[in-house]
Amino acid sequence: MPISSPFRSTSRVSAYLLALLGVLLATLVRYEMGPVLGGTIPVVLYTVPVALAALHGGFGPGLFATLTGALVSDFLFIEPVYRFSLESQSSVVVILSFLVTGLTISYFGHRMKTLQGSLAEQASKLAAANRELEQSDRRKDEFLAMLAHELRNPLAGISTAAELLKRARDAQPRTVQTGEIIGRQVRHMTKLVDDLLDVSRVTRGLVMIEKKAVDLKDAVQGAVEQVKASLAARRQHLTLDLADGDILVCGDRIRLTQVISNLLANASKYSPEERTVRVVLRATAEQVELAVADDGQGIDASLLPHVFDLFVQAERTPDRAQGGLGIGLALVRRIVELHEGSVTAHSDGAGKGSRFTVALPRLARAAGSPEGSQGAAPAQPMPQGMRILVVDDNQDAADTVALLLEACGHSVSVAYGAAAALARAGAERFDAVILDIGLPDTDGRALCRTLRARPQLRGTVFIALSGYGQEQDRRASMEAGFARHLVKPVDTGALIEALGAGRGVEFEPTHRH
Repeated sequence: MPISSPFRSTSRVSAYLLALLGVLLATLVRYEMGPVLGGTIPVVLYTVPVALAALHGGFGPGLFATLTGALVSDFLFIEPVYRFSLESQSSVVVILSFLVTGLTISYFGHRMKTLQGSLAEQASKLAAANRELEQSDRRKDEFLAMLAHELRNPLAGISTAAELLKRARDAQPRTVQTGEIIGRQVRHMTKLVDDLLDVSRVTRGLVMIEKKAVDLKDAVQGAVEQVKASLAARRQHLTLDLADGDILVCGDRIRLTQVISNLLANASKYSPEERTVRVVLRATAEQVELAVADDGQGIDASLLPHVFDLFVQAERTPDRAQGGLGIGLALVRRIVELHEGSVTAHSDGAGKGSRFTVALPRLARAAGSPEGSQGAAPAQPMPQGMRILVVDDNQDAADTVALLLEACGHSVSVAYGAAAALARAGAERFDAVILDIGLPDTDGRALCRTLRARPQLRGTVFIALSGYGQEQDRRASMEAGFARHLVKPVDTGALIEALGAGRGVEFEPTHRH
């Protein structure tokens, strides 16, 4: 048997009290208006408390107000007064009309009360469902971040081992080729991991950009560097038709490079081998247009309006050679919109290629120097003979990084945990320390702060090497005192560049034993 809530009972009592109070107030008003109304029956006045009672408490309080109003009217205002009698036909009609009106109002008030209760219940369920979705979304983001971290650890070891295969002094051509194949596949898997994280940020609107003056031609060149290996593997040709002079926009160079590389990768993926991919960059005084065109399979007219939606892909071939997660173009649109621009797709149909055009507001040179162009720091020379400490609880990852750095001419020590790192740093001096963030015995950032406080490590450059690569992770590393935050699997060039920048700018080399 259901148990009634005390709050519900209190609400019903208050509804009856409201009905009684309303009838009394209507009676008082009618009594004060007696000299004006004379013997007129006050039906209109008494419908007000009926409506209020019905809306507040439903049918019962509305009926109570109706009957009470009818009895009071009959007793006080219908001749002869102070008696319950209906002697004239007109009085009977008026009272009956009032009763019918009151019953109707009470019924519809009851229906509205029921609907309000239903709506309140549905709203409560929706709020609970939203809370569950938010919690689920947070758990999903945490899972994806952890998944990315756990995947990047083995990928880091594989990637560095592949680089070692290519750099071995006695490497045979087949060994070098094997290393290149492994490296390409690792980069592809890393891209899939990054896409998994990006899809969460895109759907939640968390893709943020840092706006600076950027020469879009620099972003094009950066994107070409990222995709040239895949273009070469498919023996595809790339033509660049870039306008003369600086083409400045206000935006995030890394994200703009990502937009262009995604479009180039998409063009390569959906084009047969030995075809041409074209990049055209044009500008007017107010706008910059960048187009990426191919001679590939094209886009069906039914798919064209949806190509920028999440998880939308062209029909897959049976061998699934044109893989992917279907979020690249959705990410492109989101990033372009954050830059106050637009992106469109055009295709004449299946087999007739496609063309993607990005339009961005042009930035005048007076607004600032372009990032990565004017005012850029000169390239640092490749460091030689540095004393480096590598700290990572993943032994394979630590050992392969150490072997790679030794192959580059550095002296390297390895520690597989914070305690070992502290012992090493107490006995030796290092020019650079490469730290994993997710150490089991302490947080890598806390270890960085501890090591930086040691006098013998004053001037040492600290580089974070982590499977966590979101913006908040990078920011936290910078706040902890790291000069760079690199994400596993680390690109060899990026690591060498970080050591060079650190040695040239971030610290003064210490004396080596």
